[in-house]
Parts: sequence; C-alpha cells; structure tokens
Amino acid sequence: MRYGLQNVDWEERWNPERMRKERLSRAREIMKKHGIDALLCFTPANIRYITGTRGITLPALHRHCLLLKEEDPILFEFGGDYGRVKQNAPWLGDRLKVGVPIYLATEEVAQAWAKDLRKLLREGGCEKLAIDSLTFKIERALQKAGIDYTDASPIMAEARMIKTKDEIECIKLSVSLAELAFEAAKNFIRPGVKECEVQGEMIRILANCGCDWVRGICAAGEHTNPYWRIWGTDKVIAQGDLIIIDRVHSLNGYACDHVRTFLCGNRARKSQKKAFRTCLEKLYAAIEMIKPGNTTAQVAEILEEKEDFSEITIKYGHGLGLDAHEHPHITFLSKKNPVTIEENMVFAVETYVADEETKQGVRLEENLVVTEKGYEIISKYPFDERLLD
Repeated sequence: MRYGLQNVDWEERWNPERMRKERLSRAREIMKKHGIDALLCFTPANIRYITGTRGITLPALHRHCLLLKEEDPILFEFGGDYGRVKQNAPWLGDRLKVGVPIYLATEEVAQAWAKDLRKLLREGGCEKLAIDSLTFKIERALQKAGIDYTDASPIMAEARMIKTKDEIECIKLSVSLAELAFEAAKNFIRPGVKECEVQGEMIRILANCGCDWVRGICAAGEHTNPYWRIWGTDKVIAQGDLIIIDRVHSLNGYACDHVRTFLCGNRARKSQKKAFRTCLEKLYAAIEMIKPGNTTAQVAEILEEKEDFSEITIKYGHGLGLDAHEHPHITFLSKKNPVTIEENMVFAVETYVADEETKQGVRLEENLVVTEKGYEIISKYPFDERLLD
C-alpha cells in the first residue's frame, strides 16, 4: 500500500521511532555476529542508520558516531549543527557531544581526539573496534593512541542489506515521487529544450516535495550512446531524440533510483523500438531471477555485463536504501562472489541497449522489494508507449 507523504494520527503509516530502534538493534546484531565490541562511523548513511540524525552536507569526517556494546550510540556532532541536532533529536539525550571535525583538525588535535576515543573504549570494556572510513591523519592518531581497529564497511553493509518494514515504506514513498518528476519531464520535453532545463524542472518539483537531496541524469540524443552519466548539460534536445532520465533522489533519508527512456516527438524509428523492446525484455528477465534463495550470480548471468570492466554498472543491479547504491551489488563479479537473495532486500535493476542505426541508446530501471516468494515492483511509472511495438 502507498501512504501519504506525511504521518497522521488517523492511520498507521511508517513509524520513525520504531525504525530507529529496529535499525539500531540490527546494527548490534551484526556487530555481535562479527565479534565487534565498538563501531565508529563517519559515513553519513551509517550515522543516520545508527542515530536517526541528518547532518549538514560537508566533506566527510566532520561528524561521527560511536556505538559501544550494551550502550546507546554517542553522536559527535559538527559544532555549527550541535544546537540544531540537540533540539531535533531528543532521543540522544546526554549522548550528544560536540565533535572534532577531523578534516579540519591539526595533527595535535587529531591525537587528542584519539586519546579521548581510547578512554571511551576502555570505560565501555571494548577491545575490538571497527571503523567505516579512514584518512592518513586518523590512522596516525589511532596508531599513536595504541588503538587497534578493523574495517566496519562490510559490517554496516550487511546490517543495511535487510530492510525493516518502515524502511521499505520510506523507500516506496521516495520512489513514488519519481512518477511526479517523470510526468513533468515528459510534458516538458520538446525540440529546443536543453538537458539542464529538463533536469531543473524535476529538481524544482522534488525540492518542493521536501527531498533531502536530488541528483540524477538527463541524457539526450548522442549523449545516450555512449551513455553520459553526468549532470544535465546545455545540450539542445532535437526531434527524434531518445532521452534517458535517471531519477535519483532521497526522501526521509531513503533513495530512489529509477530510469525511463522517452522520445522527443511522436514517431519512433523501428530501430529505436527494437532497442527499447530488447532493453525491456532483458530487464524483466533479470528481475524474474530475483527471489529468496536465488543468488546475485544468477541475476548477473541474465544481465550479461562485459567482464572487462568496460561497461561496469551499465547492466547492473544493486541494493537501495539510505544510499542509492547499496550492497548487494550485481555485476559480473557476482558470478564468483554470489550473495544469497533474502526477503526484505530492496533492489534496483537497470539495463542498457544501444541502437546502432541512430547511434542512440535505451536505459530502463525498476525498483523492487524481495517478498516471501518473489518480488514486488514499487516503481510504477509506465514505459513510453511511443517506443513500444
């Protein structure tokens, strides 16, 4: 079921308090599984997962959180945002601290920070620390303080692979906004309009809906082959162009990654229709392999990605959550490193086919939730009928 964008008192929708508790519980569960006593996170998505807070967009390593065994997380907030977060996140209580922005810190300040970290670890009875991001400065400070550590990235990737009920609802809401943006783009596309103007129209709409951030791609004509995966340029769209729109944005922290290909004009060439149909068939052939018990290797076989890295992530599948690209990833590398697909994973699956006659290309992408026996498509925007047979 799709709910409204806001929470109300007359219907049970997604529950932020329950989501915070369940995410934290899962992080603890995976920490324990890997024998980790403490988790130090600098990555924004991991901080949000553990603390339920949203930070300012700045270079990495300006805010961080520490999760000790048997204790609530401590958030070290960037000074300029400390007052706001204290007001916005009462659930942190006295676990909210002013943080040292490591990316600005001198060697001396970084070393003092590491000493304080060592004290917290000892007081919490923690020996095995995992960290999700490092710089040479942090590494030197940790070594000087005598702190041993391991990589937290696979731990948090495993924790975030399986979504809670509320996370899934948030993803559905985020993906639903793509329909609004696609419809606006479709109605805006005409000869003489620039890629960046189409992008701007979608950004305006999504910003008005309260999205956390908006990214994505608008590529037209020859920019679709090879596929230009950059922000919309000033390229002018022409009659007969194919336009690939990769709608990437976040609402309530959760990402959408949904692609449709449109036609500028009313008549598509036979070769364009053929490329579109081939792309669509490949997409759904791959999706049909997604169900509990199957592996990412089986999906990768269907996607037929070249195994020389020349087209990596062009014929591709990936998790979707607090980041637009999360584990598990489905590439040709999955054939030797398969991950078992489980219920409540959320995937984005995308395919690409070139039309050699017009030297353009088609890209399509669906978002789906893995259910008990199969999958549920949550990306609902229809395919451009002008490109269907």
